[in-house]
Amino acid sequence: MATVTPGKIFTSNEIVTPANLNLLGTPTVALADGEVTAAKIAADAVTTARILDLNVTGPKIATDSVTTAKIATDAVTTAKIAANAVTAAKLGTTEQKQICKAWVNFNGTTSPGTIRSNFNVSSVTKNGTGDYTVNFTSSLADANYSACVSVAAANTNVGYYLVAALNNSVRLAVGVASPPSLSDVAICSLQVFGN
Repeated sequence: MATVTPGKIFTSNEIVTPANLNLLGTPTVALADGEVTAAKIAADAVTTARILDLNVTGPKIATDSVTTAKIATDAVTTAKIAANAVTAAKLGTTEQKQICKAWVNFNGTTSPGTIRSNFNVSSVTKNGTGDYTVNFTSSLADANYSACVSVAAANTNVGYYLVAALNNSVRLAVGVASPPSLSDVAICSLQVFGN
């Protein structure tokens, strides 16, 4: 059986089969820039199932190769972002400061204070009448935060003041101005903003 060689002319009785083809090397012609376009790729030709798992990794993507300018308008939508994929740690420093670091709504007539709902608050310690320490689940970066308190009470003279601010807790006192005295409140709310 004949072997295909460069320049060979086949006669009518010669049969060309894969077994008698002698391919000399592999073509190495490079594709020109932009030669393969979306229009030349069949619909659904490249699917997730055809891409080897972990074949494309971070080290294979150049730094800043995907920029905002390269993403089509509205290409990234809320529906395309996995639930819980964006965390506070991925926000900028300024944006993180805009988020409440801790808050709580508690009943100050019980001991310890009964938490109704909260974020980043582990417990409320009742030190005495109208005297509470709100303990944070995760400590704040420092004690230079802003704490706001609101209370619901029958007496319109009820107010509050901060006794001590620590990075892991804040102590507050609630009472009436005249005559000055501490008082338990059924509904006490605290919000903390900081670094």
